[in-house]
Amino acid sequence: MTGPCMLYCGRAAVPLQWVGSVKAPTRTGAILTGDLYACADCLPHLGVMVERHVQERDLKALTAR
Repeated sequence: MTGPCMLYCGRAAVPLQWVGSVKAPTRTGAILTGDLYACADCLPHLGVMVERHVQERDLKALTAR
């Protein structure tokens, strides 16, 4: 699939990979559900952010015991 990257770069007409389903609030307060697509250049950045989040979450779970 080709289209605009929905993550960081916002480039148009690039090859995309499906990341997953997302829920996002609108300016009116409604919640929209849709699919998120990203280009190959942005996916590694997303991976780093997810990895950091998981590490912090797991560390909090260990120290809460």
